[in-house]
Amino acid sequence: MTRPVSALHRKPSFHLLLSVSVLITATSSVRADELAVARYSTVRAVPTIAQQDPLAASVRTTLPPSIVRVGEAIDALLAASGYRLADSQAAGPDRETLLAL
Repeated sequence: MTRPVSALHRKPSFHLLLSVSVLITATSSVRADELAVARYSTVRAVPTIAQQDPLAASVRTTLPPSIVRVGEAIDALLAASGYRLADSQAAGPDRETLLAL
């Protein structure tokens, strides 16, 4: 005894279309500045104050005793930040004097 196969079971593309439409509907309620972290939870994807203006952020660090000059301290602080000093040709004439202190 065989049962008739419905049209829904014969076409796997219908299930795919239904799944995609449900997924689009579920995720369309998430705003552009929000990130879905779970089924019913979102987090705002905005930068922190330190990320908005990294040069204004306060940093507490300890420099090794081998650093004795201002230029060495600046190099050590900038090493992990992604920033670097401008070339000496682009800087003012007092740059080398200040870095040698």
